[in-house]
Amino acid sequence: MAPPSVIEIIHLADQLADKGEYIEALKLYNSAIEREPNNLIALYNLAVLLTELKRYEDALDMYSTLTTIDPNQADVWYNVGQILTTKKRLSQALTAYDYCLMIDEKLDDVWDLKGQILHQMNRLNDALIAYNKAIKLNPNNWEYYFHKGNVLSDLQMQNEALLQFNKASELTPKNVDILYNIANTLLDLEKIEDSIVYYSKALELQPENSSILFNIAYAFERLKKLDKAKGLYVKALELNPNLNEGHLNLACICSKSGEVDQAIKHLKLVLESGDTELISEVYSDPDLSLVRNSPEFKQILIDSTNI
Repeated sequence: MAPPSVIEIIHLADQLADKGEYIEALKLYNSAIEREPNNLIALYNLAVLLTELKRYEDALDMYSTLTTIDPNQADVWYNVGQILTTKKRLSQALTAYDYCLMIDEKLDDVWDLKGQILHQMNRLNDALIAYNKAIKLNPNNWEYYFHKGNVLSDLQMQNEALLQFNKASELTPKNVDILYNIANTLLDLEKIEDSIVYYSKALELQPENSSILFNIAYAFERLKKLDKAKGLYVKALELNPNLNEGHLNLACICSKSGEVDQAIKHLKLVLESGDTELISEVYSDPDLSLVRNSPEFKQILIDSTNI
């Protein structure tokens, strides 16, 4: 009886990998490669399995062999870029995506991935160019507009960012992240009541999201609707007691309404947090002047010094 062919060995290895029998699959892929060292299918499938097993350096070695045999495989460079991004080797990931695009410049998802890398590297204008390429190739993917909007927001181009977030929202209207970013951008633009509309839409989808609750509370605080803000801060802190900025803002509201004991309770948590920026606000925020002059505040300073 003739031994199985390399193709048959690869097929069996694929089946074993699909069933989660990874050790046997690895053995078979290596067996196929021993017989045909330049077999692109065996090398590629082994690299994919090694990636799934988080054996990233071994996978990169396989992909290196593949690119040596045939450097014009876009999917290989794509996978290399994915691994290098996971490993936070951003410059190398960018190079991999560039090779991928040299092979096929019409891969819109790769332009988007390149944009994300450039954004992380703070090359914001280059990131915009990459996102524009992605959008031109595929104007129906909401993520490309969303990512572009994030870059524009970092560039302090809030009106332009809002346009991109709105385009993303047109494509997927019930996406919490998009609604949240629209609300944040409107808040930055001092369109506070409009921001509350979008925070409310996001909150309908995720009613226990402490970040949304905090931001909508802050928006109501900006509108001087302190009772409403207070209730929302309390709810946010129930969900996330470590939301130190929420404790600070709630302390300010309590201080302004003369609730010194409640303000002290929240300020104590801020002081214990070790967040130097927030702690400096405890000593400087004019809304806390009533509390700072109280004996209770002086006592928590003495207590913190004695720790």
